[in-house]
Amino acid sequence: MFTTLLSLLSLLSTSPPAQAPWEINAPIVSVNKQVCRTHPTPGVAVNISQRYMGPDLGVDSQRWERMTWQKASDTPYNLRQRWSSDNGQTWTDWEAYSEPVRRLPGGQRVYWGPGPCVYDPISQKTVGIWLRQTQLGDGRYHNHSFVRLSDDNGRTWSDPKLLMYEDGADFNPADPLNLTFLKNNHAYFPQNIAIRRDGALVVPGVGANIADRVPMGEINPHNVSAYFLPADSRNLGAICFVGTWDHQKGRYHWASSNVVWVPRHVSSRGLLEPSVAELPDGRLLTIYRDSNQNITHYQDGRKRYTISTDGGATLLTPAELTYNDGSRFYSPSSIHRLIRHSQTGKLYWVGNICTRPANGNSPRYPLIIAEVDETTVALKKDTVTLIDDRQTGDGPALQLSNFALFEDRATHQFEIYLTRLGENATDLWSSNAYKYTLTVRPSRPATH
Repeated sequence: MFTTLLSLLSLLSTSPPAQAPWEINAPIVSVNKQVCRTHPTPGVAVNISQRYMGPDLGVDSQRWERMTWQKASDTPYNLRQRWSSDNGQTWTDWEAYSEPVRRLPGGQRVYWGPGPCVYDPISQKTVGIWLRQTQLGDGRYHNHSFVRLSDDNGRTWSDPKLLMYEDGADFNPADPLNLTFLKNNHAYFPQNIAIRRDGALVVPGVGANIADRVPMGEINPHNVSAYFLPADSRNLGAICFVGTWDHQKGRYHWASSNVVWVPRHVSSRGLLEPSVAELPDGRLLTIYRDSNQNITHYQDGRKRYTISTDGGATLLTPAELTYNDGSRFYSPSSIHRLIRHSQTGKLYWVGNICTRPANGNSPRYPLIIAEVDETTVALKKDTVTLIDDRQTGDGPALQLSNFALFEDRATHQFEIYLTRLGENATDLWSSNAYKYTLTVRPSRPATH
């Protein structure tokens, strides 16, 4: 019996590791990858981002492209922009674009820049979300989301309107460090804006304040802290804003949901960078990244999600996103996107799934796409398809993240714009920008 046991242990120790789904699945997309902009100089990365601005006019749709350089985390510079009125076939000359990072007279760092936008056919305006991020001397970040409207497809924008869900001062440019503004109505902007089937706009937010009535023992029972989020931080929650257009007053009315969260030992930095979609039965699905940075009570990196069954007025308790067979997957703290294809009608998720437990933000590869099971709210395991992975010669810190994604209105292909940060093994920032074109393959026939 002892010999049999040893033989069994020997067999188990030499068994090959289980294959990742993308290694055995039939791909649901074909991928074309090409360099769209080379980095300007050693030690400087180039970033490209594109989006639609205005109504869907097919081959006459207007695109906006922004190009930035980068040599430090989350700090773009040398911003330039250009426009296309024929769906990216021809472009205007590059023009300077305002730098998003500046310093106040007291040295405080302020970021002010655009996030997602969407054209609303009801108001006939392009609606954009802007982020104002203020960093005080104590290292804490104060994030506030603002709505701006455009009547000329994003060329010019209205004055910003703060999205509010609690008492506190509105933003006053003459008093930007007013603490009753800074400490209230925290909200970091989302990856996208969804339009409900009734026309209302859905804007998820994160970094929202958890009410004072909730004991810190429920929020952080294990005294976890992380970068810029001390153990006593309350701005860790998720929230949802719903905007409806008032024709009579010519403005949006914004309502907010409850705030939900996960404890710090589940995600040390709370719920981050949400992406939202409406499901066929009317439920709203929002998926978030989390982080296991600085967690001594070991947690694997995952993605979390919330559901709203009442159009965004109420968020249900966050849950872990899994495969549709119930099995779990690893995912680092990195951005992701939900996107519905106009031709197949299917909802897809694009993000990082890794083959080993994530450590904070890493590893941010491979990049995959998978179809969402919209009944059970899970990723269909047999659809998980590789977009890109670390290649021979790429650095160990490769990041296939921080991408722009949309569907081409003429070809109906998905386009991804992504800087392969760390592709140079000896120089993290000597990185090019790539365009990935994803052609969605026809659905496989059902098997019986």
